[in-house]
Parts: sequence; structure tokens; C-alpha cells
Amino acid sequence: MTRRIRKVCRTLAGHKVDALLVTHPVNCRYLTGFVSSNPYLLITASGDSLFLTDSRYIEAAEKQVEADAVRLLGKDAFKSIADALKGRRVRRLGFEADHLSHARALKLIEALGARKCKPLIGVVESVRAVKEPGEIAAIRKAIRLSERGFRHILPLLRPGVRERDIAIELEFFVMANGADALAFDTIVAFGPGSSVPHHATGRRRLRDTDVVLIDWGAHVRGYTSDLTRTLLPPRMPRRTRDMYHVVAAARRAAIARIRPRARRSAPDTAARRVIEAAGHGERFTHSLGHGIGLDVHEQPGLSGRAKGTLRAGMVLTVEPGIYVPGRLGVRIEDDVLVTPAGCEVLSRLPTHARPWG
Repeated sequence: MTRRIRKVCRTLAGHKVDALLVTHPVNCRYLTGFVSSNPYLLITASGDSLFLTDSRYIEAAEKQVEADAVRLLGKDAFKSIADALKGRRVRRLGFEADHLSHARALKLIEALGARKCKPLIGVVESVRAVKEPGEIAAIRKAIRLSERGFRHILPLLRPGVRERDIAIELEFFVMANGADALAFDTIVAFGPGSSVPHHATGRRRLRDTDVVLIDWGAHVRGYTSDLTRTLLPPRMPRRTRDMYHVVAAARRAAIARIRPRARRSAPDTAARRVIEAAGHGERFTHSLGHGIGLDVHEQPGLSGRAKGTLRAGMVLTVEPGIYVPGRLGVRIEDDVLVTPAGCEVLSRLPTHARPWG
């Protein structure tokens, strides 16, 4: 039994199930080290683990999967699960309700019986939230590569260049220099586009009065980075620079509240207070941040409504922003590790107000 599977086993009694069926590909990768688009991992409370997949993956799975046994999946996946449970003392099986469609959940219940199935949410994700040293090292590599990509495109920011030109060059650089994949579609927003937090990068050409907002990330060894920087125009009104300084102060206030046992709501509350005091409260329209790891959005979430506390080993984004619809937006995003003594900002790009060009 792997260390990660053992961690999940320890949580099952608290969920009042005798076994867990893991179907989310990312969670299966985390627990077994194997990448498949059609995985089924059965974990019992006693520590027994069985991995099932189809004929496309079975040969590789038998060599690579870190589980007690590997079995070929039948044509009816959930009948295969029911057959696998025979002889095992499983009175109630938990399943990933947030990753199994309603139709597939009904098929599982049909195969096992309603009394035997219990929908669960976030069981593996709660274990994934606290990163191991190797995971943190991979996240650092993803951040370093992302930062190199950002520095690469800075000289290209000149009047007339298009948003998509910058995005393509940034994405090509990180892929050509070691990324497994992009963390998400790169956001490059000029001028009014920066007021939309998830702006769709387009063909707008840069003007010398435009704010430039870039939100990007890369996967390295399966783990992600997620960064945002806002560059100010060479010619800017004072209110634009003031807005940037407010966001920078909110970022610092949030990071100051990140430490083990701190409430997960505390960093968001601290950042929001700074922005509200400057008169922009209604313009900070999203939560402060989220966890990163194998996924670019994972536990823990950082919002004013978040429950629970932070733990050493969690890696979070801190991304306060102010958005003036139709005019401009400012966001600064860094990746932060919760350490036993407090926190470490993993990203190293400067956060002081600087113009592009």
C-alpha cells in the first residue's frame, strides 16, 4: 500500500464507508502514479487496493500502477466493480459524487444497490491539499519556467502588437523549454479587456495608454503554476497607479495572514479590507485564491466564506484584483507555500508598479 493510499484509508472510517471508488483521472494519478482517461481505483478501509482500466491501458498499468492488484475492466464497468467487491467485506461503498455523472452514478447504484452506495465529495482532494516535498519541488520548477517565459515576452510589448501574439509567444516558450502542458489558456488583456477577470485573449493591438494584464501558468512533471502580472502604460493617469498600489497592498495584507492554523477565510478578509478602505470594495469581484497542484484549481479555496484552517504544505494562489468595467483591471497573483513557521512566496517576479515597454 502506497503512502498516499494509506492516507486516504485513514479517512474512510470518518465517512462511514468500508471502501472508496476513485474515478477521477487526476485523483487516480495522484494515488497510483498512472495516467489514464478511464481509471477505476477501489480502496478498502483495510488497505487493499485494486486498479481497473480498459484494454488500451492494461499492459502499461500492470507495469506502472502502484496498487496491490491490476485488473482488466469488463464491458460493463460497474459490473466489474460489483464483481471485484465479492469476497470483500464492503457493506457501504463511497464514490466520488463530484466526478461521477448522474447517469453513471445511477448505473453504479443499479449494479450494487442503493444501500451499498454513498456519494462523497473531496475525499482524495483533501489529502492532495497538503503537498509532499517532491510535489513542492515540481511546483517550484513550474513557477521558475513560467517566470522565464514572462521575461521572454516583455521586450515584445510594443504598440501595435496583438494580445494573441504575446500569448502564442509565451506559450511556445514554456512548451519549448520543458513544460508538459499549459496550465490553462493564457490570458493576455490590453486596456479595457483587463477589466474582465477571465478575458478571452483576442486580436486587440496594444496602445500606449493600455494597461497590460497577463495571467499564465505551466505544468511541469504534472504540477502547475498560476501567476498574474499587471503592467502599467507608459502614459498613465495617477488614479491608475494608485489602483495598482492598492492591489499590491492587499496582496501584502493577505500574505501576512497565511500561516498554519490560520482560518482559510483570514487572507481574503485582510485583502478585501484594504481594497474596501480605498473605495473599491465592489470592484474586487472574485475570491482571493485557491490551491494549486496537479490541478490549477484545487483545495483549499481562499474566500471570505471558506471553512477550516490552513496547514503546512498547502500551496495557494493569492490574487487580489480591482476591475473597472469597460476601462481597466489590475490583478497581482503569486503562488505561496504554507510553511511550519508561516509562509514562503514561491514566485519571484517583481510586484512593484512598472510600465511595459
